Amino acid sequence: MRIAAFSRSTPAHFLAGGMERHLDQVVRGLAARGHDVTVFTTRLPSGATPDAETTGLQFRYIPNAFPGRYVGGWWGRSRRVFLAEHGASPFDVVFSQSAGAWGVMRLSPPKRPPCLAAMHGTTGGDVATAIRSRPLHPRTWAKVAMGLYHSYGYHRPLLPRCEAVVAVSDSVAARLEREVPGLELPIPVIRNGIALGDHATADPANSKEVLYAGRVIPDKGVFPLLRAFASLASRFTEYRLRYVGGGNCLDALVQEARDLGIADRVDFVGAVPHAEMSREFARAAVFVLPTLADEGLPLSMLEAMAAGLPILSVARGGVGEALNDGVEGRLLPVVTEESVAGALSELLEDAALRARFGLASRQRVETDFDERRMLDAYESALTHLAERRG
Repeated sequence: MRIAAFSRSTPAHFLAGGMERHLDQVVRGLAARGHDVTVFTTRLPSGATPDAETTGLQFRYIPNAFPGRYVGGWWGRSRRVFLAEHGASPFDVVFSQSAGAWGVMRLSPPKRPPCLAAMHGTTGGDVATAIRSRPLHPRTWAKVAMGLYHSYGYHRPLLPRCEAVVAVSDSVAARLEREVPGLELPIPVIRNGIALGDHATADPANSKEVLYAGRVIPDKGVFPLLRAFASLASRFTEYRLRYVGGGNCLDALVQEARDLGIADRVDFVGAVPHAEMSREFARAAVFVLPTLADEGLPLSMLEAMAAGLPILSVARGGVGEALNDGVEGRLLPVVTEESVAGALSELLEDAALRARFGLASRQRVETDFDERRMLDAYESALTHLAERRG
C-alpha cells in the first residue's frame, strides 16, 4: 500500500510525547512490513533534526505551518501539498493521527483516498481536563473557547467523513460516541502497544527512586506529586523523586521544590531522547502518573509496565483499562496531595509489594499490549480500506 499519514507533530518536533511516539511506531512498523508511507507534518522548529527516513518511509515538513500546532493554515497547506503528491503518484489510503488529516477530509471521496483516523482523545476530554487542572486560570477559558471552536468547526463535521475511525481505548470510544453525532457505531478499539524487547528489566524492590516521565504540565498532576513526596521526605530519607520530561511549568516546579525544602532530593532531568528512556525506567522503584487528564492510553505508563515497574496512577480514562488496583499497582479514585502520599507511602514501605506489582505489570503488557498486535490491527484496517476502494 501507498499510505499518506498526517500528524501535527513527530518525534523530531518535541522529543517525543505519547502521540508522537505512537505515530512513529505505526509508520515505521508499516514501512518495515513493505508499505510505502509518507508522513505530512508541520515545519520543524529551528535547529531541530529531521526524523530519520528509512526504506519506504518519507517525511514532508510543510513550510509556513506552525510547528506542532493546528494553526498557521495547517489543514489548507497540508491539503495542497498532499494533492500535488497524490496527483503525481496516487496514495491508496490516508492515516490521520487524531485531526491531522482534516484538511484532506474537506475533499470529496473521488478526490482523495479513504481515511482511517486514530483518535487518542476528544475535544470534550481536553476541555474537561483544563477545567479540572486550573479552573480559574485565564488560559483555561481560552482553551475552552478553542476546544468548542475545533469541536463544532472541524471534528463534528469532518470526523464522520472518515471511512474508518478507531480509538486507542474504550473510554475514548465512549466519549466519541457521545460527542460526535453521525459516527458509525460501535467504534473499534486498537490499543497502544509496546516493543517489549526495547525495555530493560527494572529492580523495583531494591531501587530508591520515584519516577515521573512525561510532559511537565499541570494537567499531569506534577504538583500534587511533588507535594506528596515532600510530605513523605522525612520518613523515606533514602528515596529521590525524578522528573523526566519538559513542559511549560518546569521552572515553577523547580521553584516549588526549593520552597518545600526538597530541592536536593528531586532531579529535574528535562526531555531526553526516547532511546534513553529504557535506562530511566530500569533505575526506578515505582512509576507515578498522577494525571488530571482524561487519558487515552498513556504510552509512558505502558513502557513503565514493560520494564516491570509498579504503577501509581488514577482510575480515569484509559488508565483503568490497563491497570487493576492491587494487581499491577495502585489506582486512585482522585488525585490529591493526600491520596498520592498515602498510596506512595504504602509502596515505598513494602519492597515485596513493589516486586509483585512490577512482575504483574510486565505480564499484563506481554499479554495485552504487544506492539506486533497493534501493528497487525492497523495494517489489517488500512488494507481493508484500500481494497474496498479498489
